[in-house]
Amino acid sequence: MQIRTMRADDLPQVIRVWNACVDAGEVLYYPLTEAYFRRKFVEGEGCEPENCLVAADGERVTGFIHGVAPGPTIFEKSGALMYSIYAVIALILFIVFAVVFAFIDSIYANLAAGELAKFRTSSSSSRP
Repeated sequence: MQIRTMRADDLPQVIRVWNACVDAGEVLYYPLTEAYFRRKFVEGEGCEPENCLVAADGERVTGFIHGVAPGPTIFEKSGALMYSIYAVIALILFIVFAVVFAFIDSIYANLAAGELAKFRTSSSSSRP
């Protein structure tokens, strides 16, 4: 068994493997023609030959894997700078809220401790 980059002459066998998996119910996809496969996975946007590997037993293709990078992501199209700004704003807001809640909690704890101390002082002074 050998893993190697797909060659042009492997395409009919890759289609055979794909369609055999579809026929066996092993994948959720539909059968493909060679023309469609070529247009989508060989000549399509983001298709690079080094992203398609085949498992071959001699000259017989027994499996394949294909990675496609279909161009700029939504993050790149919308501008990485804008998303970075949003992330920084969100982080700042998180820190501000954490500090505010910690401050409120400490005030509450001090008030509760002070009130408890007052209660203890007034209770002990009323004892005979």
